[in-house]
Amino acid sequence: MDGDYPLIRGDQCIFFIMNDDKVHTETNGERLKVEIHGMAYVFDSPADSALSHTVFVHYDLVNRSLNTYQDTYIGIFTELELGYIWDDYVGSDVNRSSYYCYNGDNYDEDCIDQWSSCKGYGQYPPAQSVTVLAGPFLAPGV
Repeated sequence: MDGDYPLIRGDQCIFFIMNDDKVHTETNGERLKVEIHGMAYVFDSPADSALSHTVFVHYDLVNRSLNTYQDTYIGIFTELELGYIWDDYVGSDVNRSSYYCYNGDNYDEDCIDQWSSCKGYGQYPPAQSVTVLAGPFLAPGV
């Protein structure tokens, strides 16, 4: 109780910290010196099938530089793949701030080729959605 510790969310969680204070060999971009505190968490809720199959991810971005960044855009990389990856479709629902992936037919085959090997979902193909629940906030006084 004498130190810093994160607000623990959900019934199970994983807390992680990342930063970009390193050489960007892929993009040759400049270091922004932004630190990302992330927490992925779930709720144990057998009575609510939607909640029990949801993974929440919360991010806090901390500017560790001396710069004030204006007109900043933040993106989320998601590689949605469901079973047999060659028949997946993606779409979006702007009104719900969501994007989603679903199987292109009523049967999800196994995938065994030179790039990957995966077990399909058979006659019960799933869907997956990512929903942004809240956008970025600026700290008071900035």
